[in-house]
Amino acid sequence: MADPNQHPDPARWWRHRRRLAYWAMSALTLMALAGATGQIRADAVPLLQTIAWVFGIVVVAYYGNNAAEALANKGPTR
Repeated sequence: MADPNQHPDPARWWRHRRRLAYWAMSALTLMALAGATGQIRADAVPLLQTIAWVFGIVVVAYYGNNAAEALANKGPTR
């Protein structure tokens, strides 16, 4: 049994986070293309707008975590 005081390994889940972010970016691109070509019905717009916000948050969180980790690994500069 693992030590309950030990923190989980964050690198273990990066592959899944990256895959989720790429799926979200793909879905946002497809929704933008569908909207630009007029494939979306007017009554579906509120649902798709909510989904776009959620996918946008996923992408921003992924890249924000990458930036925060890069800054943390950079260390203090003197």
